Amino acid sequence: MIETNGAGVRQEWSPEELLANWTLVDGDWDLVANKSGTTRLGFSLFLKFFELEGRFPDVLEEVPPAAVEYVADLVRRRRQDPLLRRRRRRADGRRGAQGLARGGRRRQGQG
Repeated sequence: MIETNGAGVRQEWSPEELLANWTLVDGDWDLVANKSGTTRLGFSLFLKFFELEGRFPDVLEEVPPAAVEYVADLVRRRRQDPLLRRRRRRADGRRGAQGLARGGRRRQGQG
């Protein structure tokens, strides 16, 4: 388990740390074998998060973005996965709100 001094799972991970902590191993693949699509990615992320933290994430944003990308690559669902798109939309929305706070304007069609 990675120590985070009570702050929850950390958000920044080196490639070596991702490999060591977020890789699905033999028993993990047995557990996700009957899952498909978004369920496979979500289940895999919850499984590895639980192994690290001893609990499930309260919100999607607790799962480190690098871990989402890495595990998505592992389960072959990276580009077309709705869970991944949802996370990207949220990140884009935060960037948009920050731009508005600095006097920027939304492009037509953005909420």
